[in-house]
Amino acid sequence: MPFNVGLPEMLVILVIALIVFGPRKLPEIGGAVGKAMREFRRASSELTEELTREVEVEKVQARRKALETETQAAASSYAPEQTQAYSAEPSTEDSSPLLGPPQGSPAKRDSA
Repeated sequence: MPFNVGLPEMLVILVIALIVFGPRKLPEIGGAVGKAMREFRRASSELTEELTREVEVEKVQARRKALETETQAAASSYAPEQTQAYSAEPSTEDSSPLLGPPQGSPAKRDSA
């Protein structure tokens, strides 16, 4: 929550600081406050970046887990007994009666 400090409020703060600390200490205190603010901003931006990276890592892990679950579900629904493995090589056994005997079979040689 940002502070709503305008010019009049800032002048009052500076006058009070000048009275309390004196003119010799005021520049040192201002430098220290400026350095502390820079460090705070740097640390808060690093924390924000770290949190953003962690959230992204968690998202990636959740996606990976969902994909693994989908893959396992798909693999379990696959039934290998419903499919037949077809070989690329022609069979040496007699072919179907609708197609006739295989080429080079004795039945074809005898009829020629």
